[in-house]
Amino acid sequence: MEDIKARLDNSLVVFAPRLVKSEYKLMTLEGDLLKHIEAGKSLWVKAAAGSNAVVCTETKTFELQLVETSNTLLLAQLGAAGDDDDDDDLSGDESAAAGGAARVGRDIEVVGLCGSSFEAKPTPPRLELLHSLLQRSMLTVEDANEDAAAGEDDADGGTFSPRKRGRGADVATGAPAPPAGAPVSPPKTPSSKSASAAAASAVKGADDGAAATPAGKAALAETRTLNRATHFTLRDLEACVQASRAEILVELSALGVVRRKGYERLISPELRAAVIGAVLDAIAENAMPLLSVRPSSVAAFVGDRFPAYAVRFALARLGREHPTQAGKWCVSARRAARFLGRQLLDLVRQQAAGKAGLIEEGEFLAAWAAAVANLTALGGPPSLKEAAKQVPGTSDSDVEALEDEQGEYSLDGFEAKLSILEGLFVRHERAGETLLECYPEDELPLDAKERFAALFTKQTEWAKEQIQPFVDPITGPGRTLVDLLLRFTRVVNKADGSVVHARR
Repeated sequence: MEDIKARLDNSLVVFAPRLVKSEYKLMTLEGDLLKHIEAGKSLWVKAAAGSNAVVCTETKTFELQLVETSNTLLLAQLGAAGDDDDDDDLSGDESAAAGGAARVGRDIEVVGLCGSSFEAKPTPPRLELLHSLLQRSMLTVEDANEDAAAGEDDADGGTFSPRKRGRGADVATGAPAPPAGAPVSPPKTPSSKSASAAAASAVKGADDGAAATPAGKAALAETRTLNRATHFTLRDLEACVQASRAEILVELSALGVVRRKGYERLISPELRAAVIGAVLDAIAENAMPLLSVRPSSVAAFVGDRFPAYAVRFALARLGREHPTQAGKWCVSARRAARFLGRQLLDLVRQQAAGKAGLIEEGEFLAAWAAAVANLTALGGPPSLKEAAKQVPGTSDSDVEALEDEQGEYSLDGFEAKLSILEGLFVRHERAGETLLECYPEDELPLDAKERFAALFTKQTEWAKEQIQPFVDPITGPGRTLVDLLLRFTRVVNKADGSVVHARR
């Protein structure tokens, strides 16, 4: 190292005639992001009005935050050859260790100045725009009825399998198509002081005049097209939503989006309720065991009203394909019970005609339990493993490998408990009665600030276990339940010793 420093001391530092301040941007790379780049993989930078830009890998999203440094950084390259450039050049490794500056006998030419760099911090995917775009063209009951009458189905065969979103989301993998458009100008962000720029990597970005370039004009034209569009392909969504491809796919799965004629289409709440209700009616009417449902039999029962893609959507929301028997599905008693509970709560809300629809807890439980019993009493195998055992040729190891989270597919001793409906209702205590009000989590805003504002409009104080089902779906990397509660609530110690959260 001393030898390298001595050689560099003999080099001449010269400044380019015209120093450019904004042509180059620095980004600090570390951890997973650094490994990603070192592996030769690509990154995608996505900007959006009113928020910081993000950089995405195939599976993760990072927010770009501008960090100022008190020392101006000089961006240099090898300049003109000097008097002593025959055999004393530094090796590539030595040059890199010296900051990529120069070799002995060559001038070090400073070509740019930089007083800041970007740091990439893990962030949850920003999916508000995804929801907004999909809501422009939701499939309605009328659309499904027309498709059924015409015998039409989506050529892509596409219903995404439902996956959990939020904390602990099951992340799909896949190579993303690069977003269309020009390089993105750096965002305007609050700055913080930092002296660390040792691991900075130079990233050439677009300046404020990028829109004047052909690529910039193409990006603006595509943005205007998306603003006017009502139908979107997966690539359209990747291009403008600030999230990785995998995170977008997970959210599409969670929303139950179907791919119809090449476009990602959101099932409207009315169609969702109608088709899932029809599928459960078909199962009950035909006395199909929940763990041995034939889609063809269901389709025959509802095919005059709903096309095949709607039936696949309903089955995917209710359960999973049979683990060992092709052509059959297993319906989760827990998911079916949750749907029936929501259906009953929705009915009470609709009958209230705009007022808070309240139902006494005992009355609700009795009606709900009766509806659930109609399904769970249909017979058949009592568990997922028992269903697999009944298929000839299934090995014991295959049976033991089957997992059933939370007993979703177990009918033994299944009870309709309110814990199944967490995130669908709020409880009120009035005049010695316990009343339930329909309040579905998926109708709340995705933005954390707006969601907490809505929650505290509904009621002024929440116990942690009460508010958690409404907050968990928007948690993610760098944004835990505790983080959100600390940011948007304050703790109140009640006289009875209980602890609640109130608006900050």
